[in-house]
Amino acid sequence: MVEQTRNGQSKRLRPWGWQDNVVALAAVCWWMSLLAQLGWHALSVIKWTDEPAGLRAQDFPSDSSVPLPECVRRSLVPGPLEPACAQSYSTLTAQALYLGLLSAWWNPRLRQKLRGNVGRMVGLVEYYKLQVVFLLLRAAAWGLLAHSSAFGSDTKHARATHSFMVAFITISIVLSYNTVQWDPTPRVSFRSNLEPLLPPETSQSRAEQQRNEPTQLAAQAQ
Repeated sequence: MVEQTRNGQSKRLRPWGWQDNVVALAAVCWWMSLLAQLGWHALSVIKWTDEPAGLRAQDFPSDSSVPLPECVRRSLVPGPLEPACAQSYSTLTAQALYLGLLSAWWNPRLRQKLRGNVGRMVGLVEYYKLQVVFLLLRAAAWGLLAHSSAFGSDTKHARATHSFMVAFITISIVLSYNTVQWDPTPRVSFRSNLEPLLPPETSQSRAEQQRNEPTQLAAQAQ
């Protein structure tokens, strides 16, 4: 084990346990939260229409609620997004925010930690600060866009906000995966490459010392 630690290798290979199941579930929730909101913003941009919501609702059946699978099927058809489906997607995004809140403790390097690899995670403080900022901005964007009265008849700003959030969530994913890094350097090094406390003598200094030895002995004899 000490020899493996010297080489910076894994100390041990843990079998899959309940902690791995929790981390895997948190990773799924983290990704579902981001992808669900990203899909809502992207679909809103693609299916956007400048018609007011009241006029747009007259062109569709007055369904109070549409199942999500049916909304996905209808979204594949060219044309604007149905108001009932837009409401369903908005509700789904709200649930995705709760998933993001519950899985905010997860980070991409936890699996390496559980495996028992030699090293440590660096950048955790910055990572969790970013997660708080990301969640707050995502929740603020949902609160504004889920209620059309927030923008009134200013549809251009609403579409611009959807477009901004598409870019913002994409960047947040990239930053999240690059903020926390795994440092394989062990806290205690067992390497034996210690430098000598005194500088090594050169061959020239040793030769001079050997030449001076007879003189020193003669002086002592006198």
